[in-house]
Amino acid sequence: MKNAIVSLIFLISFLVVVNPVSAYDSDGDGVIDILDNCPYNYNPYQEDEDGDGVGNACDSEPGCVFDNPCLYDNDCDGIINTIDNCMYDYNPYQEDLDADGVGDICDYDLVEFSCTQIAFSQYDSDGDGIIDTIDNCPYTYNPYQEDSDGDGIGDVCDIENIDPILISNISDQIWDEDTNITINLSNYFYDENGDSLTYSYTQLTNIIVQINDNLMTFSPLLNWNGDETIIITVNDGVSAVSSNNFSLTINPVNDVPFWSVNLSDVVFEEDFSQVVVDGVLGDFVSDVDGDSLSFSVVNESSSEVNCEIENDFDIVLYSVGDWNGVSSCTLRVSDGNGGFADNAFSITINPINDAPIVSDIPNQEITSGENFVTFDLDDYVQDVDDAISELTWSFSGTTSLTVIINSENVVNIDYPLEWYGSETITFTATDVAGASNSDSMFASVLMPNFPPEVSITEPENGTNFATNNSIIFIANGSDPNNDELSYIWDFGDENTAEGRIAYHNYTGIGTFNVTVYASDGQFSTMDSVEIIVYENSFDIQNLNSYEDNQFSSVQNVFFRNETLYLKFEVYSINDGNAAINMINTVELFNENTGTGDVNLQAYNGFVEGENITDGQLSNPDGSYYYFLPNIPLSDALLGTSLVFVFSFNGTGSDHAYLSISILNNEPVLQDIPDIEFLVNETASVSLDDFVSDLETIDEDIDWTFSGNDNVILAFDSQTREVTFSSSAWVGSEIINFSVDDTDGGFDSDLVSVTILQTPNQPPELTSIPDMSVMVDSQLTYQFVCIDPDGDDLLYYDDVDLFDVDSYGLIDFTPSTEQVGEYEVLITCSDGEFNVSDSFSLSILPLQTGPEIYGASLTAYIFRTFNYQVVASDANGDVLSFTDDSSLFDINETTGIISFVPGVELFAETHSFVITVSDGYASVSENFDIRFIFFDPPQCSDGLDNDNDGRTDFPDDSGCSSPTDDKELYINRDFGNGIRITRLNAYGIDYNTVMPGDYVMIGGTFRNDLDVDINNLLVGVIVPELGIKQVIKIIDIDAGESKSARGYLYLPRNVHAGDYYFGVYVSSNGVKKTKYMPVRII
Repeated sequence: MKNAIVSLIFLISFLVVVNPVSAYDSDGDGVIDILDNCPYNYNPYQEDEDGDGVGNACDSEPGCVFDNPCLYDNDCDGIINTIDNCMYDYNPYQEDLDADGVGDICDYDLVEFSCTQIAFSQYDSDGDGIIDTIDNCPYTYNPYQEDSDGDGIGDVCDIENIDPILISNISDQIWDEDTNITINLSNYFYDENGDSLTYSYTQLTNIIVQINDNLMTFSPLLNWNGDETIIITVNDGVSAVSSNNFSLTINPVNDVPFWSVNLSDVVFEEDFSQVVVDGVLGDFVSDVDGDSLSFSVVNESSSEVNCEIENDFDIVLYSVGDWNGVSSCTLRVSDGNGGFADNAFSITINPINDAPIVSDIPNQEITSGENFVTFDLDDYVQDVDDAISELTWSFSGTTSLTVIINSENVVNIDYPLEWYGSETITFTATDVAGASNSDSMFASVLMPNFPPEVSITEPENGTNFATNNSIIFIANGSDPNNDELSYIWDFGDENTAEGRIAYHNYTGIGTFNVTVYASDGQFSTMDSVEIIVYENSFDIQNLNSYEDNQFSSVQNVFFRNETLYLKFEVYSINDGNAAINMINTVELFNENTGTGDVNLQAYNGFVEGENITDGQLSNPDGSYYYFLPNIPLSDALLGTSLVFVFSFNGTGSDHAYLSISILNNEPVLQDIPDIEFLVNETASVSLDDFVSDLETIDEDIDWTFSGNDNVILAFDSQTREVTFSSSAWVGSEIINFSVDDTDGGFDSDLVSVTILQTPNQPPELTSIPDMSVMVDSQLTYQFVCIDPDGDDLLYYDDVDLFDVDSYGLIDFTPSTEQVGEYEVLITCSDGEFNVSDSFSLSILPLQTGPEIYGASLTAYIFRTFNYQVVASDANGDVLSFTDDSSLFDINETTGIISFVPGVELFAETHSFVITVSDGYASVSENFDIRFIFFDPPQCSDGLDNDNDGRTDFPDDSGCSSPTDDKELYINRDFGNGIRITRLNAYGIDYNTVMPGDYVMIGGTFRNDLDVDINNLLVGVIVPELGIKQVIKIIDIDAGESKSARGYLYLPRNVHAGDYYFGVYVSSNGVKKTKYMPVRII
């Protein structure tokens, strides 16, 4: 403190000698004004609580550092900035050898004097020895600065105040809504002194007031109307006067509706016909008055697209087919009070390719031997987009027909020899864009009419008959064209009959040629047989069929493969005696078709004890015995058949018919065993093992199944094997197995099929992954457990965090109290078996999101720009970075920006946004970079730019002088004997610091003097921030180099950007400062 007082006394003495005017002490506290931190308030002890250079006695905010920037003394030399000729370098004596207004310590052009360099802050307008910046009457001579009323204005220019007055009351103001009104306050207030007047007024709610040069403008809020009152007060700085209370009335006016959302342009494809444009018109408009609005179409730019308003609020568009282009529609909204607003939108109709239209290709039907008619496909096609000649044709659908399309698109159709049938031919036209359309035709070739075929199946040629007895004639005809046939019989005795089956008896004997004619209407064909008719002199009686070899049980119904027994008696018509030893013909045939002829044999054996030989008793009595050992299995005899008997003795004869029925033997389905198998397995049965049929082989039997609602049944028709299965169903079903021999025979069997449950299998629990969830975030997870048996499952957990529901779902939101690591065991149970799996669950504390710090940066043209974006995350999460800049791509992992600006960016400022994310949240910050050419002030980069082995001194603006000796030893005086050879600053990185941090400042210093220097102050100065601080005191011997470092606290309210930090040394006249660029982020 003593040293400080001595220094202060020395300084005062110096100033009194050198500059007597500057020694003025306005408040008489013993501290001259230029050093007094309150020059007009008595404060001999110069208390300054906040250290801002403004004493407590006159500091309106004693705790605020920056509340009097006009009195800053950045270099702490006792000379405030406004009058300091080196405001950033300590020079209390203000040496200025060349009198250019710039102190020697910071003057880099000592040998040159320039009047333009005289500091403007030294100007004294009235010549009273008090510079203008501290003169209380800067334009009136008053060297003693008298100020009797202490108002800061000297008495010589302090005029007595006269109060302002209200000239007249202000009338009520009335005007319309949404307009402004201005009144001239000079018409109502007057100040005789001509003082500068300030105006205030009572607060208004809905009206904005602006005052400019005594003009008061009232601007009501948009769309507001109503009344408010106001009082205006005028103040001349000493006293005030108020106006009367007057009203402001805003008349309502109709507010026209407006389109709050513009109608969007629409694009459709050609031929859309009708479309409703998305959106309801009422959502696009607003009316502050709340009027009922209506819509109309006021303009359409083309007739091809019609714009309509339907349902009051829907825009409906209608188009003309095959039109494309751009149209527009203008809609008007009206409020019914004369207000309206229009809005237009464009309608773009994109062209689409219209496919050709092929239609009405005629069908053609010809008879074999004729030719199809050729035709031109161009006659059956239309295309609105392409010429017919541009279309290409193809066809499909033919198998036998041959189709040829020539170069003129003429079609020729041909068919193979002796081919008959019909095919559908599809013809397809394809345009140049690939769109196509088709039409089909039928091309038919009819078979020519062929004559029918006919044969007499009964009687056979040469058959003998008797007169006066009906004979059955059967013919079977067929027609290649499936025409219906008609039949005419000629019995050879001038008698005829119609029908496929005819009956006739002859009255005379002889040989007759019987002919049948079959006709299809165009052609007729015939068949003939020759029969012999003998005199009817015998009578066949008691013709019966029997089922037993004793000829005792009459039966006229037989099954195939059974034995048929036949007995009849023959008597002479003339005398009634039994006719013995007759020659008999006995045969069996189908009554409807005349086919299946089979002859019966004469019976040999004993009947009721009587010997039968060759069909007669040993003692013939006119009875005859015949039998058929096995009725054939052929289908020809199924139904009604006739037994024909002809008895003849050489001259006389008789014949007779006996009708019997021959039936099909039913298939026999044996008992198929019941079936059991396990679910998800199969069982098979070969059905051939369980069915038999005399007439039908296994391959020809049809099988059907019913009753299997749950059992899956698969039948292989080739092997007749049936396979049973079930996907999951368990139980029993009765299945009906039915067979059909296709001859009318059926049989069935009921089979029980039981599907058994497999032994219970344990459930299967899918592996559960480890999980993590943040506090207040929802965790939802579905455990997957499958039971092979389809059992209902239950889930359990062993923690108190949540409960697993019956479906294996967890859904919970952890709280802060639950933060931690958990090992969770989940169990799945089917009631018998339990399966479990464990997983790790991490409940994380609430993420606060990252922080990022923006900055205003400077980059140099053609020099690599490197910048580390500063971001942090309270949770320690890994951060990722993105940018929206077109100049560079930030390293997404490190957050480093690195690029080389080109000359095109010179003088530009590039703004961009950096976004940082921690995986949970993202935050963005604005940055900007100013681009300049590299011209380091005072060559303060700390590099050896001229390659002379020494780092450059700041005085060399070009950094290219031959030696540093000239740079460092200007005038070779004592004050320049210390050299600063190396500097660095370290915050979060070299030369990169953050507000609120302690910055490590280091440097290397060399003593080029011949004497040792003790108590050398090492300090830091940041001129732009008003920072100056001693960080170290060192001793340095002659010729010695020494490093020193200390810490500088950087206030939190410092703005990011590029700055120059100066490191200075000072002691007993030795003074050096060197600057280095530092980036604050």
